[in-house]
Amino acid sequence: VQYEAATPLPPPAWNELSFLGWKMSVRRWLRLQDPDCPLRSSVLEVLRTLRVQAPYRPLWTKYPYTLLLAPTSETDQRH
Repeated sequence: VQYEAATPLPPPAWNELSFLGWKMSVRRWLRLQDPDCPLRSSVLEVLRTLRVQAPYRPLWTKYPYTLLLAPTSETDQRH
């Protein structure tokens, strides 16, 4: 009710937020799977295919680390 007068987000923002939420869900699912699981391997292959598809490419480029499967502290190269 408090947001009824609020301006809705523009479609590109909804697209980006949906993409990020989806990638976080996929990353969590991948982390919970056994590394030798065939289904996990096929999901990783699908993700490699999606990465090069034109509609996804700008978002994959903007957020390249959202599907890292290692803990953040191990992959952080800034320190």
